[in-house]
Amino acid sequence: MTWTGGATPDGTKSVKDNKSIIQDNFAYTESTMQKDHFFDDANSNLDGRHQFAQMPKNESGGNPDDPTIATDMDLVYYSKEKTSTEAPDLQMVEPFAISNDGTSNQVMQMGFRALIHFEVGPSPTFTITPKYSHNCTVARTGPGLFTLTFTTPMPTSNYIFFGTALRSSGNGLVIVPQSGTKAIKITASSLSFATVSTKDSDARDPLVVTLAVCGG
Repeated sequence: MTWTGGATPDGTKSVKDNKSIIQDNFAYTESTMQKDHFFDDANSNLDGRHQFAQMPKNESGGNPDDPTIATDMDLVYYSKEKTSTEAPDLQMVEPFAISNDGTSNQVMQMGFRALIHFEVGPSPTFTITPKYSHNCTVARTGPGLFTLTFTTPMPTSNYIFFGTALRSSGNGLVIVPQSGTKAIKITASSLSFATVSTKDSDARDPLVVTLAVCGG
């Protein structure tokens, strides 16, 4: 079954010819709708509702802009493939949403607004290698000191963050507020934090850091 475009009914065709076109178009619409929509003969209140949604990744044009929210809408939901920069090992297709505040491009899983998992190389370079990221980049600013910069800023600075840091040897590391040069600085555009030894509270370079940001 295919869709017949153009004006229907077609004034240049007979009633009989228009009838078959209209019937075919209705049949096409119904079969196409039922790819994602649900129809239940026993309960008409369910007709046309979604039980699931299937969609291709947002890729039209090669590297598309994120979709925009239509007038009077509150949220746009879509799928997008992670880039090789964000996830070097595997570029999966993930669900995204943008709410009507215009800034909260977020991964849908539990509402995380930013995620990062990165490795820190050995001395003297301490090269950062991101293994997965969403809506952020990270830079080392000193021994055990890092700044996370959000690609799309948080709505406010009142967000929640939590994470873990691991060393290859010695005492464990935690990401906690500290005094002086190890103070965590929170703004809507960035988050500065330290990976701190559980033994002496000194900032120490980690081997691996995983950090998540949500809320705001």
